[in-house]
Amino acid sequence: LGVEEWRVRGAMKLFADGATLPFVARYRKEQTGSMDETQLRSLQTATERVEALESRRAVVLKTLRAAGTLTPKLEAAVNGAATLQLLEDIYLPHRPKRKTKASDARDKGLQPLADLMCSKPSSAFTFPNALYLEPLAAASNIMKMLGGGTPAEALEGARDIVAEEAMEDPDLRAFARRVLSSDAAVTTKPRSKTSDPNNAFTAYHAFSCTVNRLRPYQTLAIARGDKEKVLSFKIQVGFGEKDDAARRVQERVGTAVEKKLSENVQHAPQTIGLWAQQRKTAIADGITRLLLPALEREWWKEAMDRAEQGSLETFATNLRSKLLQPPVKGKAVMAIDPGFKAGCKVAVVNATGEVLASKTVYPLRSAKDASATLSALLQEHACSAIALGNGHGSREAEHFIAAEVKAGRLPDTIRVTIVDEAGASVYSASEIAAKELSTMDVTERGAVSLARRVQDPLSELVKVDPKSLGVGLYQHDINAKHLEKQLRDVVEGAVNAVGVDLNTASPSLLQYIAGLHAGTASKIVAHRDTHGPFPSRASLSKVAGVGPKAFQQAAGFLRVYGSANPLDATSVHPESYKAAKALIKKVSGGAKQGAGLIPEGAQASADTRKEAQELGVGDATLNDILDALRHPDRDPRDTLLGIAPPTFRSGKALARDVG
Repeated sequence: LGVEEWRVRGAMKLFADGATLPFVARYRKEQTGSMDETQLRSLQTATERVEALESRRAVVLKTLRAAGTLTPKLEAAVNGAATLQLLEDIYLPHRPKRKTKASDARDKGLQPLADLMCSKPSSAFTFPNALYLEPLAAASNIMKMLGGGTPAEALEGARDIVAEEAMEDPDLRAFARRVLSSDAAVTTKPRSKTSDPNNAFTAYHAFSCTVNRLRPYQTLAIARGDKEKVLSFKIQVGFGEKDDAARRVQERVGTAVEKKLSENVQHAPQTIGLWAQQRKTAIADGITRLLLPALEREWWKEAMDRAEQGSLETFATNLRSKLLQPPVKGKAVMAIDPGFKAGCKVAVVNATGEVLASKTVYPLRSAKDASATLSALLQEHACSAIALGNGHGSREAEHFIAAEVKAGRLPDTIRVTIVDEAGASVYSASEIAAKELSTMDVTERGAVSLARRVQDPLSELVKVDPKSLGVGLYQHDINAKHLEKQLRDVVEGAVNAVGVDLNTASPSLLQYIAGLHAGTASKIVAHRDTHGPFPSRASLSKVAGVGPKAFQQAAGFLRVYGSANPLDATSVHPESYKAAKALIKKVSGGAKQGAGLIPEGAQASADTRKEAQELGVGDATLNDILDALRHPDRDPRDTLLGIAPPTFRSGKALARDVG
């Protein structure tokens, strides 16, 4: 994370005490050294990884104890494993396995021969005499003891045991990963000549790339092609012919394995070479049959994990841009949901999103009649902003508008913007839409949603499942739980960054406020419907289910406009009201304040900061309070978040460029 330990400990303590991330980021800056939302989320992710490691460590220790294989040395190694991968490597030789060639050989009693192959003493062979035996002689001896089988079969079984033991050595696996991973390459091809009839995966018909250079979209495309039985892929260490690549692997890894296995070899000079050849054969088999397939699975999993993370970040960035696009405030908006046979659905909403009119026009049948209807609606409702959906027929609708402006049947003062329709049909058929627009047909609701998306994207888009908003490709190819969590985190961050009006926010919006959830959001709206608008932030405590903790977490992100206390309409938290009032008194000095509660240039003096500290307010919170008091009505989406507002083109420009 690159932050001091005290800041991490402060944040972790707050999370342990039940604080939400938006609350910690906004109102507990002194305890975290002003860690931002990204840092805090990274800390939560890192904490989850540590918890997963510790949980797995406990399971491994419990399993080893139950099996009676936990030695002090092994326990120390398990407890010292700093990563999940290292922990699994240490556990691998002791993990219960399905039947393997090595386990079959052990069941046949060939472990002593495998031990002798590496100069390890056993009860079946007498040392040092056994060290003078050649491999075939030793195999014959043990076969006589076991009562059956040939020496060649015995040596093969012993080699299987040596291969498994060598390939499961944690140090050797780490070495192999280190020297081979940079050369691991994925190659793809069609499963057959007819497996890709639509040429959807043409780019991957003869594709090759090192695994660590795969782009997220490439990895996910290969995975989808494999899942749909269109593509086949393989991972191979190094480019070139398979035999040449295998030889290079043996040279790089096999030599190191043999060196380690031969460190304590004590065979007699006349037999040492023969035993070395047995080990070499075992190592080559182990690398090809056991190590490489395991590493190839690891590398592909890592590639998929990287692809998933990259995709999640892309989805998050795209969703954030959609949600936090600056709203078009205080204006009526006409929206056109384009269509051909069924016509274009038209809706006009006023500045607060209330539906004023809804019509269907048919530009293809009669452009004059359609433009007359639009012109009348624009004039009747003093509307000049038009939101045009980008769905099927959008281009034709745009040309229609341009032509009608050029012909003088639509005013050239109109301003047109293109709106993303993703998720509009989902909203139209939802329970939320049925409740909000109960008198409208499902096909008419989409236009209303498009208009509101221009007026307040955040409030409208939270009504739709984020996965339906078209924020990225391959959504169905990554972990559904991870995607849902990432997108929810983005929505939560966006909603709390902006804040919501307690007296107008929908349950869909309120549920994302820190400390609240769907249940409490519904109760808040029900209380509002029964008792009328909330007169103050403090009155939120009267809602069943909103206890002191929930109130503490949520209050700062809720605005109550028209409250007797003007601080209720700011981002100042109620716990800091006393300090805020003292600041207003200190720094206003009777000067003209404009739209703010204090003058624009007001600063806190040393005395003021000292007084704030006495009131329990640190410098970071003090600066936030001052900023909130200077600009109580500022919407952070307008200037602070760096996201471009919707682009409007005038009717005159549209007629010139499109018509």
